[in-house]
Amino acid sequence: MYIDTEALNGLRGLLTAGIVTPMTQPPHAAALVPDRSGRRVLMARQPDGRLALPSAQCEEDTDLTGKVVQALRRRWGIVAPFLRSPAKTRRGHAPALWLCAYEPAHGKPPQGLEWADIDLVAAQTGLPDELAAAAAAWRDEQRSGETPPRRAPWARLGWFDTMRAWVTQQLEQRGIDTVAEPEILQQWGISAVYRQATSRGDYYFKAVFGSPGRGFWHEPKVTLALADAHGARVTPVAAIDSDRGWMLMPDMGLAKCLSEADEAAQVSGLVDLARIQREWMSRTGELESLGCPDRSPHALRRRLPELIDDALHRIGLTEEESAQLRSHTQRLYETCDRASGDPIPLTLMHGDFHTGNVGVRADGTVCIFDWSDATVGHPFWDTDIYLKTAKPQAGDRLRDAYLQSWSDYASRPVLRQSFDDALVLAAVNQVISYAAIVAELEDSDRTFSNGKQHWWRQALEAMRRQAW
Repeated sequence: MYIDTEALNGLRGLLTAGIVTPMTQPPHAAALVPDRSGRRVLMARQPDGRLALPSAQCEEDTDLTGKVVQALRRRWGIVAPFLRSPAKTRRGHAPALWLCAYEPAHGKPPQGLEWADIDLVAAQTGLPDELAAAAAAWRDEQRSGETPPRRAPWARLGWFDTMRAWVTQQLEQRGIDTVAEPEILQQWGISAVYRQATSRGDYYFKAVFGSPGRGFWHEPKVTLALADAHGARVTPVAAIDSDRGWMLMPDMGLAKCLSEADEAAQVSGLVDLARIQREWMSRTGELESLGCPDRSPHALRRRLPELIDDALHRIGLTEEESAQLRSHTQRLYETCDRASGDPIPLTLMHGDFHTGNVGVRADGTVCIFDWSDATVGHPFWDTDIYLKTAKPQAGDRLRDAYLQSWSDYASRPVLRQSFDDALVLAAVNQVISYAAIVAELEDSDRTFSNGKQHWWRQALEAMRRQAW
């Protein structure tokens, strides 16, 4: 079994503490469950008498919070509402070890656990340095009762009960009964997603981060408008609360994601996006009124000076990468200018269009979902991530099928030039997206901290492939 250095360091502390036994397969999760006083925490008594955080191993490598929470519930019976993950280590792109913070619990601890002084979180669990620091910060927060101002709503006390009441109310108004507690699927700095079992099948609740005009706050309104316009081709919507960034959705009836589908289905997903984009070319004002940011080539051109300055001085590019960016700066400006003048109209951009955000139903129809990053911009900029997540051998055919959808706007050479420009500019557009995300998250949430660096490197790679 291969484990890289980061994962090995993350597991070493747990081995020392007896939280993880040798030869177990990550990811593991350790639970932080305080009592209401903020002075005690649930701990597990080890065979040698020491106390350690209750932990559990997931059955599969996953970045989905729900899988981690389920593992801790199965192992220890922890049922308090999950709040957030203060930190986690990684092995490559997969999680290795999570810290999971819950709402305060009270009463008798679950079997195998006991209340212990909260100082033991940092003093005796043997966590690796990064997680020990996060656990100590969590302990201090429990004692002070103070919450960072940019903490996501779903990571605050009482949010779960408020969400559950709203979901129940919306369903009851439609004559639908809930048949279980909402089940967490994913919860991190930018969103929270729950599944609600009902008398008419599963419904899904999603809350997004931000505030009016910032973050993903526009997603519920945009998704509802798209559902009204495109029906089964996009996410269905039962109800939204635009003041809180909430939406409730019936099950989409998907059999699988396009990441698991054949080439023909992946072509269908990309062509279907083009159809939707063409239908919104004359409705960009409506998109902007719904909150979609302006990500036009002109807007990108206007922001290039600050983006390049940030890339060269603050985000950690290597000397070679910085030199490459400096040598291509003028051409970046020229590419933005060319994109501003090409014949393809501005329209709806999905913003995070990859094969995992498109599903296939049993009848072969596709459904595009997760419109958190929806903007107004150049439609071709949506193709970059999609091609990187589609079947590698299908790249040229996918590109040609997409460009055929725009053949009435320009000749083939012009479309190819616009497409090649898009592979660079789409990556720079993602730099803007990640900068906006990081600005809204609390300082301790570093999930997206390397996003700008990653996407500048993607842009430089696209420049290299095109022999700039």
